[in-house]
Amino acid sequence: MIAVSRHFILNEQDTKITQVDELIDEGLYEIYVWPFTDMVCKGIGSIIPAYNLLNETFSTESGFLLNRILKSDLGLLGFTVSDWWATHSSQSALGGVDIDIPI
Repeated sequence: MIAVSRHFILNEQDTKITQVDELIDEGLYEIYVWPFTDMVCKGIGSIIPAYNLLNETFSTESGFLLNRILKSDLGLLGFTVSDWWATHSSQSALGGVDIDIPI
């Protein structure tokens, strides 16, 4: 059994979730990332990126968010998996999504 956490990060509401663009600076990541930091430290097996855009890039396509923060800085040893209909292009593979749940 693998524990899965979602939605990384800034999934603040459920209306038009693929159209919301959360605009934040790097200083605010500390506020929103810390719950996931605790999960990674405790050995979470998988994390699902959020549906929303983050600074004009879909969370599933953000190499900064998934590769740098989640995998490099936090040290996620597990994998990332998209949520249903959350990927929008093949850029998700480069952005850090390991498994894509298809449409």
